[in-house]
Amino acid sequence: MSSHTKLTSSSMKNLGYLIDAIRDNAHVVTIPLMCWEKVYKNLIFELAESDFLESWRQLPADLRRECESFDE
Repeated sequence: MSSHTKLTSSSMKNLGYLIDAIRDNAHVVTIPLMCWEKVYKNLIFELAESDFLESWRQLPADLRRECESFDE
């Protein structure tokens, strides 16, 4: 098996570990549901998601389709 993964971070116990893994450019991260709930249930994430979706909706439809295509 050939893999390009260089850094794996496993079993994140809290958001601090997750943030460290992201900053360290981890290629693979395993995260318990408990941590995901904390990520998604905070004001900063909700504001960022709202801003992203608003920007996404403003893109031309053909550009959105191009970005959504996974046929590489």
